[in-house]
Amino acid sequence: MARKASSPSGNARREPELTSADRAMLKYLDALYGPLASTQRPTDAPGSTKPEPRTSRAGLLRSVLGTLLLVSTAFLAWYALAGGEASVQRTVELLNSTLGERRGTPETAPTPEYVLAVRTMQVDRLAPDDPLVLQFKALLDALAPKCKENRAQLANVVIDVHAARLRRGVETPYLNILAQVDAALSTQTRSLWPTSCAELLTRMG
Repeated sequence: MARKASSPSGNARREPELTSADRAMLKYLDALYGPLASTQRPTDAPGSTKPEPRTSRAGLLRSVLGTLLLVSTAFLAWYALAGGEASVQRTVELLNSTLGERRGTPETAPTPEYVLAVRTMQVDRLAPDDPLVLQFKALLDALAPKCKENRAQLANVVIDVHAARLRRGVETPYLNILAQVDAALSTQTRSLWPTSCAELLTRMG
């Protein structure tokens, strides 16, 4: 006698039990393809995002150095404004000295005319184009073909003569000493050029 079909409102239909052959097939499929739960691709999971690209070390280093430079510049600007004109000067000198050390640029040796001008004015420094520096340069240029001594040697001779005259109580500026030598070696004495200007100054006292 046929079994009556269960009504929709009745108990749910029971799933058929797995046979030993079915279990063996599922075990084989699991071993071959893996569990069903792992077959879902990670990219299909909701909310998954692509990993962010890593920042290169060079880019990070440039960013850090740029930040440090901006902070240093801002601090120096504030310091200069807060301290007034003197602080501005110190700030400029600090920047120049720092850049000079980084670049490794050696300082230029002072010229003989610059040394004589600084000693005359009794100051630490002068502008390279100071009028007094240019006057000493013109005299040293004029004496170059007349004296056996080079420019540096002639400047040292002038300094020694100036010191010797001071010991005798005579004050003769460096510029005047050079002018005396230039006047003594006029164009009429051209046949004697070059001569020892140190000996000439000794004879002149």
